[in-house]
Amino acid sequence: MKLKSLVTATLLTTGMFASLNASSALLTFDLVDGGEFRNTIDTDGAPIVPVPGGNATETTSFISWGDTNMSNLLLTSQNSVDINAAGTPALLSTIKHNNMPIDGPTLASGQIYGVLEMSSMGTLSTAHYKIPGSPTLADVANAVFAEAGETLPGGVDINNTIASLFNFTFFETLNSATPCPFGDPQPCDDKFESSLFGGIPIPIQIKLLIDSEAYMLTIFNTFDMNGDINTAIMSVNGMAEFLTEESAMTTLYTFAQLMYVPEPSTLGVLGLGLLGMASRRKMLS
Repeated sequence: MKLKSLVTATLLTTGMFASLNASSALLTFDLVDGGEFRNTIDTDGAPIVPVPGGNATETTSFISWGDTNMSNLLLTSQNSVDINAAGTPALLSTIKHNNMPIDGPTLASGQIYGVLEMSSMGTLSTAHYKIPGSPTLADVANAVFAEAGETLPGGVDINNTIASLFNFTFFETLNSATPCPFGDPQPCDDKFESSLFGGIPIPIQIKLLIDSEAYMLTIFNTFDMNGDINTAIMSVNGMAEFLTEESAMTTLYTFAQLMYVPEPSTLGVLGLGLLGMASRRKMLS
């Protein structure tokens, strides 16, 4: 399955309890809760029970469906991730969809839940989502916990916590359908649709201060294993989707990238400098 279209679900989850030592990086993410599929059901309304797993460095959640040649989803999240320099992407998680021709009930819908705590070697100030109203991380986290029936894990700073709850729907198509409802013809593609609780668009953008310096944190999905932010997938009206081909596997990556935001005064000085250069060139010409 080759994920192909405008995509995705930032499944920035994971959730083995990671060490919460003071960060020695510009920004550190510790996955403190979740990192799992929830409330997954098949087309008969029966539950699909997720299988948890992982080790000291990563957390996994696995679901499968179908009577024969079972299809599956594997979510793998890093338990702790450092960003040491602005402009460098850091891998948070991957989702692999092994899409097979199947018999019997198929996946219908589910949720993905995860909580990241941020820390820094500097002083990390209260962060805000770059959306109308500029809610703080705590505002969104409290709403997510209420919706998910969860509470803040002990010892976690809610002011620096990114909590996410994704709802997704899966559309399994008949391989021989004519015409195919999604994607390329024969065999027909299947489709995922997802949305982030709270109507937060993908990529997620968060404004924050580290030692009073302004940064923009972007959490984005891509099919590029190197995390080129120029390939980031955009949601439309709060909804992200991707198509998968039959008898194939595709990996969707979730990265975080921090970018320095110059202060207005710095931009003003730069603008004056460029204006001076332009004037000098004009005088010399």
